Amino acid sequence: MRDEWAPLVGTRRIARLSRSVSNGFLDLLLVPLQVIGFAFSKGGEVSVNFSSGRLRFGRHEIPFSEIDTAKTAADAAIPGNIDLHLSTSRGSGFVVQLHNGVESIIPEATRAALLRVIPLTSIALPTDPFDPTGKNSRRIFPHHLSRDAAYRLVLDPPRDAHI
Repeated sequence: MRDEWAPLVGTRRIARLSRSVSNGFLDLLLVPLQVIGFAFSKGGEVSVNFSSGRLRFGRHEIPFSEIDTAKTAADAAIPGNIDLHLSTSRGSGFVVQLHNGVESIIPEATRAALLRVIPLTSIALPTDPFDPTGKNSRRIFPHHLSRDAAYRLVLDPPRDAHI
């Protein structure tokens, strides 16, 4: 059986500038080089493999279950533009543009793939030490989504960025 990887068209990889801020002086030396590399990189193709339950970002692969964060972002320069960021706690992830301010632009194949992937993730709203039950998570972390909210957002993106 072949390893079938399908590209998620319309997505782009989230590039990490640094894995850790605890490196101190080493970070001061490396961050300028990483910024230059980030500026000239394309971000890498994002692909999905349903038989292995993994996502690929360039050469890096992760299981669906490691995706634990979903966030929305709206671009102030493009009114109505809505992006969905899916990532791991280590920072690997990708962005998909759902709406361009005029219409939903997520390719149908990508929408169908994400609707299969999202239920298999471990996406959850973050909690705050002062709100351990998560009762106020939507107020404390307004751009974060639950797994169900991320699924609904991909299924039917709103017409404007007020989500």
